[in-house]
Amino acid sequence: MTQSDEGSCTMRSVSHTKRISVAWWGPWCGPVVISTSFLLLTIWSWRKWPDLLVDFGRELYVPWQLTLGRVLYTDINYFHGPLSPYLNSLWFQLFGVSFTTLIFANLVILAAITCLIYTIFRDACDHLTATVVSMTFLCVFGFGQYLPWGNYNFVSPYSHEITHGIGFAVGMIFFFASYVRYRQLYLIMLAGLCLGLVFLTKAEIFLAATAAAAIGLGLLEISGRSMGRRSGITSLAFIGATLLPIASFIAFLSVRMPAIQALRGVAGTWMPLLTTNVVNDHFQQHGMGLSDPGGNLLRMAQASAGIMLLVGAVTAADARRGLQKTWLSVLLVVIALLAKLILAPDLFTGQLGIPFLLIGPPLPLFSLVAAIAIITGYIRRRTESHIAIRLVPLAMWAVLSFVLLGKMILYPRLFHYGFVLAMPATILLVACSVWMVPGLLRRLCGGGDLFRKITMAMVLLDISFYLIGSHVFYSRKDYVVGNDGDAIVTYGPQWDLTGSVVTRTLQRIQLLMPPGATFVALPEGVMLNYLSRRSSPTLYIDFVPSAMTMYGEANILESLKTHPPDFILLVHRMTQEYGVGYFGTDPSYGRQIMEWVESDYVTEERILNEPLKDERFGIEILKRRPQQQAG
Repeated sequence: MTQSDEGSCTMRSVSHTKRISVAWWGPWCGPVVISTSFLLLTIWSWRKWPDLLVDFGRELYVPWQLTLGRVLYTDINYFHGPLSPYLNSLWFQLFGVSFTTLIFANLVILAAITCLIYTIFRDACDHLTATVVSMTFLCVFGFGQYLPWGNYNFVSPYSHEITHGIGFAVGMIFFFASYVRYRQLYLIMLAGLCLGLVFLTKAEIFLAATAAAAIGLGLLEISGRSMGRRSGITSLAFIGATLLPIASFIAFLSVRMPAIQALRGVAGTWMPLLTTNVVNDHFQQHGMGLSDPGGNLLRMAQASAGIMLLVGAVTAADARRGLQKTWLSVLLVVIALLAKLILAPDLFTGQLGIPFLLIGPPLPLFSLVAAIAIITGYIRRRTESHIAIRLVPLAMWAVLSFVLLGKMILYPRLFHYGFVLAMPATILLVACSVWMVPGLLRRLCGGGDLFRKITMAMVLLDISFYLIGSHVFYSRKDYVVGNDGDAIVTYGPQWDLTGSVVTRTLQRIQLLMPPGATFVALPEGVMLNYLSRRSSPTLYIDFVPSAMTMYGEANILESLKTHPPDFILLVHRMTQEYGVGYFGTDPSYGRQIMEWVESDYVTEERILNEPLKDERFGIEILKRRPQQQAG
């Protein structure tokens, strides 16, 4: 077959894919289904997204403090880039300080990311594929909860830097794809602007987005040279636009602090990564799978083998579609499913079953193979303009997917941090299953239709599986903590006493503490500061082991002594995931701070159980001793 024949065959297969989708799935079906699902998912999970005490309190407290005139990095020690706190502070200033304000801001951002994903995959694949990947994004990642703790969703994320960062990374790919299509220089500058904004969020997102951008620029350079032109101006425009938001934030912060401190602040996550040992702590090692590399590699191999058997069986069934041997096709798929059950044991929630395709362990290998295949396919046919329009954004997406998985390379998962880090790879897997592989089968052997139908059914069943998993937790949340715009719906007392204890604590704060009183929650509980609208006088927001590693316990203690709060709240916090005991009892974790607390503060009230002693939850309110106040 000549190259021209192959090209025309590919175009016929692509157009045939589109004809199939248009025949029963019009261009407006996807937006209608996605919009309706977005509304229903919002109603179903309304105000149930955050964890009551862990992480999300910081996401409310810091922007609130910025509205009061405090400055990031000088008045509040912060280890991420400055974009998200100041953006959320802007929402508070425009629409009022409340959880409701963040809800609607994040819903708008989530809707925008969904639109970008839909457009990218609609233009690279077809309307139906774009709909399925968008539904996967919303149902599995946008609104999901698969652990008892909240925060791992796009409405109330544990860190806005990670959702803002991935949003701008997706935006970069969108504008890059638009540039490939329309060749307007301002589009590549908008792509660079998005990458610069990613730099102001989290290091791992920026690293992945930079790798994707490098691939995109490299592919454009290769195709440009093959057609006798160079794209140096494109790269310069992209890099210049990338530097613009970074320089702007340095200038903005330099007005409020020394320039060197502004530079360190804008560097964000890179500073603790380069200057501390935080990446080697127990929590990070476990999250990357390095605490059990052998076992994790075995599980990844098992899961990958199961997926390959399943896909191979569906491919064989598709190839036999015209041989009047339906029973053999069914038998192949059933055997593959049984093999997958054996090779890929439940890595999620056994009582709910096992998803067919949407599992974490195979994602690193899959995304790497997909990236190589897409880039190779592009290089071979780089002179065909329609190929660039389709494959450049897909190649960038594949590289983004693979590099993002680096933070959990041996323990890839769709839950926990996977709601962002595994999301692009999972979406790519869906697109390959629903569009790319069927198109390849159609080109090679005239098939692909049965493969597409079976894998699409598997994806839809997997989405249902994850929705059921989320419902297990959301159905138990019926207890409201906080008032009016700050109301959070959490677990009722029959499931968890945290909500009722926090409510009682907030009531006692109002009675025991004057309006201007300050307090610090140890080791974590800045949500109590926010909900009671009482500030902490120290530079530090929380006192979990990773914060101790980054800042040093001696420095934190000095800040507490220099700006002592009127009250201390000891809030029970389990810290096994960090490999240490309870705060103040483990000699390696918070013991110096606890000794200072015991010498300068006296117990005012204990709510439920004594905290930080055993697994039972409780909060203790301590007041500064009179002689210390006088001093």
